[in-house]
Amino acid sequence: MTDIDPPIRPDLLEKALEWALRIPGLEVFFLTRTPTRMREYISMSVPLYMEHAFGYISFMPKPYRETNGKWYLQNESEIYFLDSLEEEDVYGYAGYEMGLLIVDNPSMFTNFQLKYMETRVRIPSYLDLDVPLDCRDMIPGIIYD
Repeated sequence: MTDIDPPIRPDLLEKALEWALRIPGLEVFFLTRTPTRMREYISMSVPLYMEHAFGYISFMPKPYRETNGKWYLQNESEIYFLDSLEEEDVYGYAGYEMGLLIVDNPSMFTNFQLKYMETRVRIPSYLDLDVPLDCRDMIPGIIYD
């Protein structure tokens, strides 16, 4: 891991929103390495998501709740923001079931962190998601970018 973070990627936030809007009820998890980087993505998501949400009036997000790091969308999808600075931080996500995991700059993570997070990627049995046919090879899934 280097001390210099690569630039923030708004396209990753757009991917998270695109998937969350496309599949009602989907839980999208956005993983960054550091809490500082996570907060930068959260700050950037507010105007970006609001801009996109106005194009989808019925999907406009409810107010962002900073205490739990997630967006609640009216179509019942959620976008979570997570970080894993220390290797053991991933254990904090032990009970999570992630329909889609988007990893910001995977080269910043250890192999253990990535493999552990892969074990969290699945669709919870209590969710009855209507995944379109053209998305079934992607959901549940991981986007490393």
